[in-house]
Amino acid sequence: TRALCGPYVFDAAAQRAVENFVDPSHLGVVHDGLLASKDWLRMRPYEVLETEEGLFAPDIEMDFPVPKDGFAISPLSFNRRIPHPLTAQVEVLREDVPYTVWITCCPVGPRRSVAWIWILTEEGLPAEDHRDLEDRVLAQDIEIVNSQRPEWLPLDLQAELHVGSDRIGVAYRNWLRKLGVVYGTDAAPDFTPDRA
Repeated sequence: TRALCGPYVFDAAAQRAVENFVDPSHLGVVHDGLLASKDWLRMRPYEVLETEEGLFAPDIEMDFPVPKDGFAISPLSFNRRIPHPLTAQVEVLREDVPYTVWITCCPVGPRRSVAWIWILTEEGLPAEDHRDLEDRVLAQDIEIVNSQRPEWLPLDLQAELHVGSDRIGVAYRNWLRKLGVVYGTDAAPDFTPDRA
């Protein structure tokens, strides 16, 4: 199945939407009851590699609650990739059915962006079912991303608090700085909070 989902409009810089998409720890908090549970989600430490193809966080292992004779914890692993400053991929590493999700964001202003999601899977569900789920997931993401202040992405790591699970977000910000990406960030030459 291939499903194109969106467009999804964010009242925030495109980089905020990309960072949210690749953040593994937000699944249980933002998508509690839909994709995971805040009471049972556990994530092991992971690494982020900078490659010629961008950023790669391999085999991020997480525990998810799954229904099985009541309630059981099932480990899942994910690969997360950021091959372009405004495009990212999450691959669920399942032996039975591959499941990959891509996001691409387009800035339409320093505080506004539009995103599209592509889902590629061999699950037998129709594309419309995938779109319906993604619409619900993105509605939750949009609410969180739109509430973040500032609306642009600070590349100054001291501007926001980061914890261990934010490793990919920190690597993303450092990578954007290294690439010289400034639009949608606090690194823009004419950046001032009042003008952004």
